[in-house]
Amino acid sequence: MSGEPRGSSGCWGTIGVSGDGSCERLAELVHCRNCQVFSEGGRVLFEREPPPGYFSEWTAALALAKPEEPAGTLAVTVFRVGNEWLALEVASVTRAGDAHPVRRVPHRSGDVLLGVVNVDGELVLCASLAALLGVPPLAGAAPDAPPPGRFLAVSLSGERWVFPVDEIDGVHRLETARISPLPATLSEARARHASGLAHTGGHAVTLLDPLRLGAGLRQRGGIA
Repeated sequence: MSGEPRGSSGCWGTIGVSGDGSCERLAELVHCRNCQVFSEGGRVLFEREPPPGYFSEWTAALALAKPEEPAGTLAVTVFRVGNEWLALEVASVTRAGDAHPVRRVPHRSGDVLLGVVNVDGELVLCASLAALLGVPPLAGAAPDAPPPGRFLAVSLSGERWVFPVDEIDGVHRLETARISPLPATLSEARARHASGLAHTGGHAVTLLDPLRLGAGLRQRGGIA
């Protein structure tokens, strides 16, 4: 098709999240939308003049049925809080990066709701997954230690949140048939917000459920 957008022909469509996920920068950036190469590709795309027949061809293409995602797999972002490895669907993760200063909210901040963080000029609620899920601090960590050095920004049922995390392991693809049910030994706090267990990247990972996680944050964060 003439003038076809480069959305699947750039590196993001071959070694990025839309490809085989082999890009060495994914472990740091989590998603291609956080990469300068992806941003530059989008800028060039929108600034160029459309070729003849572009609009009519894409009008016809968009009217066709959309291809389904490969069955049996789930793309997740894997990260660590304390000693616990967790995962959340890639569709729920909007940003990843270094920790931002957290501003406490008077009479609202507490163990779960830490405060607000400036993300791209917008104040976003910042919550502690460690407190919500009952994850104990690392051995030797001071009780008043500052938040970890990385963060994930997520969207849960249309609500934006930021989580401090200790480590981000990047995007992994799970085989849904190999996701195990939650064991009876899992703590009640974690089981309430999770949907299953998986093994990936050498880790036993608790798969968080976006709907349950969002509901728990609203309730424990005092905004329900």
